[in-house]
Amino acid sequence: MLTTTFIFFTFLCFAVSQTSAAGGGVLQKLGGVNFVAEGFEGPLSYDSPLSLQSLTDAKTIGISHIVYSFPWYVDNINSTMLPYRVDGGCPTGVPLNNASSPTDDSVVTAIRATKALGMSVVLRPMVDLNWNFPENRGGAISRSDIGKHFDTNTTQWDSWFASYTQFILHWASIAAAENVELFCVGAELRTTETQETHWRNVFAAVRKIYSGKVYYSGEGEDITWWDASDYIAQDAYPSLTNSSVDPTTVTIADLVSAWNSTINSLYSQSVKHNRPVLLSETGICSISKKGLYNLPWFFECYQYNVNLQVQANYYEAVFQSLWNKDWIAGVFFWKWSSEGGPSDPTFFPRNKPAANVMSKYFK
Repeated sequence: MLTTTFIFFTFLCFAVSQTSAAGGGVLQKLGGVNFVAEGFEGPLSYDSPLSLQSLTDAKTIGISHIVYSFPWYVDNINSTMLPYRVDGGCPTGVPLNNASSPTDDSVVTAIRATKALGMSVVLRPMVDLNWNFPENRGGAISRSDIGKHFDTNTTQWDSWFASYTQFILHWASIAAAENVELFCVGAELRTTETQETHWRNVFAAVRKIYSGKVYYSGEGEDITWWDASDYIAQDAYPSLTNSSVDPTTVTIADLVSAWNSTINSLYSQSVKHNRPVLLSETGICSISKKGLYNLPWFFECYQYNVNLQVQANYYEAVFQSLWNKDWIAGVFFWKWSSEGGPSDPTFFPRNKPAANVMSKYFK
């Protein structure tokens, strides 16, 4: 037991800073939010006055890391072309989604504003399917299916990773120039994860031009090449109840207990790969939909009644379950923008009880 504790203390020293506290040293966790001002329903540009104002609000509640998560697009899951920007929203009939991609200038403006407030920056460019094409709508396919039909076709995989590397190095160069603290090389590209050599090459290429912490965001599964990443970063939306349960009847204690299987899996990966775990995404809408805790990632929030406490309880359970674990590097909640408030049913915690929960732990 003593040996295990020493090992975790040692490798976490490389991942998170330490600060002193009464009664001994405590680890300073990474407490962040995924900022989605553009793309993923974000209604405004990153450099808009309201978006920049929301950074001050984030600082006020103790958030230490702003994760700029934004989409660039590909035509379909078989495309090996370079990801591209999309301007404007999705077409009629595609509700709740904004397909716009940020410009370099808007991202740089936001990075500098974040740093001026004393917060750290995480740059997380993501690849998504272009919702302007009907075949990409409806949720039947997603970015996790990219490359699904390549099978063992070496030529297609080589072409895809060549394009992807060019895309990710563009943003890595911006991260380097702006002294960004963390950089995400990829997220939720599950089918591509079998391509170990290619991903190791991506990490190596990024590290040649960027000297900060580098990670990949998975979706819970173990990956053979986690040692290439500074964190085992997982987007975690575990099923915590069955599909028929009214979330207003579920207690925080129930949710904490239901997190146990996920925690055990994450801990096992941490031990196996000698890496701290970072929850690169977790969150939930603020609605009273039956079975919501069964599907925390559910995003079609607007058709349901607002319930702010359902969201706040989820946040509290996340902290009670994970925050005091020495192998957990931190948590980045999904998601943040200038939106939010008592009448907002979405993931955004701004000006809601969930923000108070973050403040209690992040401060």
